[in-house]
Amino acid sequence: MAIKIYNQAGEVTGYEPGIIYELVYAGQPFYVGETTDPARRLAEHQAAGRNPEANPETKYQFIAALNSQGLEWTMREVSAYGSEGPEESEDERIMELLVSGVTLTNERKGNANWMTERQTIAQDMRDRGITSYRKYQQVIERELVHARSGTASPQAHPEVDRVIDEAWNRSLQPTRTPKTVDLEEQSRRDAIAEETLYLSERMPLAEQIEIMQGLVLTFDQYGASDQVRQMTQERLAFLQSQDK
Repeated sequence: MAIKIYNQAGEVTGYEPGIIYELVYAGQPFYVGETTDPARRLAEHQAAGRNPEANPETKYQFIAALNSQGLEWTMREVSAYGSEGPEESEDERIMELLVSGVTLTNERKGNANWMTERQTIAQDMRDRGITSYRKYQQVIERELVHARSGTASPQAHPEVDRVIDEAWNRSLQPTRTPKTVDLEEQSRRDAIAEETLYLSERMPLAEQIEIMQGLVLTFDQYGASDQVRQMTQERLAFLQSQDK
């Protein structure tokens, strides 16, 4: 797990160095991760793969299946990261593999829909002829700006419009009863919120504040997990402090 570095004010100033790695079977990656301690992380994967009943994540079920057949798998380093942190490089590698047709066992915080959403994005990248996730994000950011301003986007693409619209429509659906949290809907909403937080980071400050305010209002009306709600409120407070 990436280790954050904080200053005396409690603000994140960077990350400890680490690596992006792949778990590989027969020369083919089946999982992409990051770690500051490769030996420890490999040992964790090995231990979890030996006890799949207690570790239901897809990657450990796959490792257990390989182990049961006596098939070898390994860990290999893809790249190193520094104070900028691992997220951008990890996402870039995941999407590069998905676009090329590789099947991965990655999940994001136990969200089973996360990989389905990545596969949709990978297909859209193929349709557009884009191989870099960084470039793809820039295109999506421009489309979001145009969508908010009500102007036609020179990069408009019907499939992405559909994916964005459907994702946000799902996130705005109320739970089935006013006082009961629908965990499936909350999981979808949280995943969309986390992706929005990530995508908005490169936008101008005023637009980031507008997006965070919209998320906070949405959560107040329809609910979200405490973790995502707190993360969004903290981001909004930080952005507003930078805007003074």
